[in-house]
Amino acid sequence: MLATILAKLIDHAAALPTQPMTHRFTNSLRISITYYEEAHQFNLILARDKVHPSLTEWKTVLKNWPYPVHANPQTGDQDGRHYLIAMLPAHPKLF
Repeated sequence: MLATILAKLIDHAAALPTQPMTHRFTNSLRISITYYEEAHQFNLILARDKVHPSLTEWKTVLKNWPYPVHANPQTGDQDGRHYLIAMLPAHPKLF
């Protein structure tokens, strides 16, 4: 299920560069993916209100990414939202 959701978000993000594509899960976790065409990279954000997403959640998302990727996320807080964020390379088939 997660792999299918990620694949759809990535496809939509690649079709509409710089427009964030977001999915909200029932546990209040939000995944946002934005494609930057010139950089050939995706911006991946895991966000949640009140508490940071866990590194286990981050690893689960990367494990379900449609192709192998690795990234150590940065943490951040803004307006009561806590997030993990990193840039991921686009698959060579995209460009």
